[in-house]
Amino acid sequence: MSGLYIAEKTLREIRKAKDGVENVLLSGGIKNMEQYQFLMGELSGLTSIEQLLQDLLKGDDNDRGEEG
Repeated sequence: MSGLYIAEKTLREIRKAKDGVENVLLSGGIKNMEQYQFLMGELSGLTSIEQLLQDLLKGDDNDRGEEG
């Protein structure tokens, strides 16, 4: 398995997880404020990881010149 395959598969799984969280939020399935806060935190984390992976796949890592 190549690194690209793993990264793309991971990105797909992150997007599926985000869709699940968004569906709960949009469907009114929130039971209490604690669940809402948890889901918002999860969504924020997934979004951050998604953006990081997208940047890495585009080759936009800012640390390129700092290694070595």
